[in-house]
Amino acid sequence: MGLLSDDWSDDGRIPDSLAPFIVDEPLEDETLTVSEAADRLNVSRPTIYKWIACGKLLGWSPSTKRGHVIPAEQIVSPGKLVEGLPEILEILKNHEFAWVFLTQEMPFADEVTRPIDKLKRGEVDEVVGTAAGWGATPA
Repeated sequence: MGLLSDDWSDDGRIPDSLAPFIVDEPLEDETLTVSEAADRLNVSRPTIYKWIACGKLLGWSPSTKRGHVIPAEQIVSPGKLVEGLPEILEILKNHEFAWVFLTQEMPFADEVTRPIDKLKRGEVDEVVGTAAGWGATPA
């Protein structure tokens, strides 16, 4: 059953009855600071730095003074990241390069999609196999 215009309040607000169905999904290009990532993951800032250093979380320092750039889309929920990131980093080594790989649409056996979307669905082996070939491709 669809929503009717009568279901919406006159001021354009989403009715309270629909609030449980609103999902806060990060924008594809949304990046976070270390503090913002720590808040979303419900961990400490030192944990974020440790996770970046060990390859559990993708993050890099751009040439600006901004600090680390952490793509929000890799965060699934508090304390949970997309599976397969350490395996991807083992192959591609560079965090920023790995993020470019994960967010470009590319052909897979069953569809054309972004590798990050396949990781979100738990299709780690297929993405890792693709990363091995992609990382070996000369630029």
